[in-house]
Amino acid sequence: MSTKTLFYKTNEIEINEYSLENEYIKFKVIDFGATITELQTKDCFGQFENIIASFENPKDYLEQPGPYLNAIVAPVAGRIAYGKYMLDGEEQQLSINNGANHLHGGETGVSKQIFDVKEEENKLIMTLVSDHTVDGFVDGDFSYQVIYTLEENNLKIDYLGIPPKKSILNMTTHLYFNLSGDMKTSIESQMLCIPTQTKLKIHEDGHPFVEESIVEGSAFDFNTPTLLGERIQQGDPEFRLTKALDTPFVLERGTIELSDPVSKRKMVMKSDAPSVVVYTANYFDDALILNKGQKGYELCAIALETEDVPNGVNIYKDQEYNLYSPNKPYKQTTVYTFTIVE
Repeated sequence: MSTKTLFYKTNEIEINEYSLENEYIKFKVIDFGATITELQTKDCFGQFENIIASFENPKDYLEQPGPYLNAIVAPVAGRIAYGKYMLDGEEQQLSINNGANHLHGGETGVSKQIFDVKEEENKLIMTLVSDHTVDGFVDGDFSYQVIYTLEENNLKIDYLGIPPKKSILNMTTHLYFNLSGDMKTSIESQMLCIPTQTKLKIHEDGHPFVEESIVEGSAFDFNTPTLLGERIQQGDPEFRLTKALDTPFVLERGTIELSDPVSKRKMVMKSDAPSVVVYTANYFDDALILNKGQKGYELCAIALETEDVPNGVNIYKDQEYNLYSPNKPYKQTTVYTFTIVE
């Protein structure tokens, strides 16, 4: 069964933390943003350690300057180019909160709101109803459900988003991983595998805008398990815009692998989402105080955000991509399986 404890309280807000655990995983999440605050798995010596970047100070989850650390993101994950898209022949304008683009739902994004929580034996069902008209979305209440389930050595996340009428919609979790445990090392020595031949190219203005083939051996080639540090050090002209990986990949088989050669931890992600955005904490700095008081830094963690292709509503203009309705809700399931590499 889950346990519930007070996480943070002010005169205006009360945030609670919920815990689930079994012999493989120790998991904690708060109702603010349905944000995961701790995810512990065992290393090759049987030692439990936190494998995500977490804030040391609880209030930083409310006041964080932008990494969306381990929070659920909606009504749209990723950037919408210039905040514009077409809906039934009419141009829509969203708020602009990231350079020239709209990012992660704007000021009314779900990462900044309190979810209701229902506790069950091995799962937490988190729900939210929210209006996003301030950020330019269609009028009415959007309904969200996120279910976290522990099943042996698996963490499963089920997403459901229902707009009040036809609308753009895209959900993900902004989990930042570091399989060394308690962020003992950077992610440069960890191995990533994404079996795909296709990525999204990043525009000069910061948004993805067109599919392109991945060149074998390039900085974006993770078709076999590859050291992250080697690929990032290779560099690519696109890194002039992104610093390192901030890249949507098309998921051809829906499988992603991340492993650490020292702790021997391995994580296999299986998702029915059509893409994953890989972000290597390129703008983390020492203003972020993370696990056990460590200061943030570039490449201290990696986000693997399974979602619809970001900005897909503009990339695939001849399709109703990223558009959902009460009769066609957004659904996604991603399962994280944790093992030890022998």
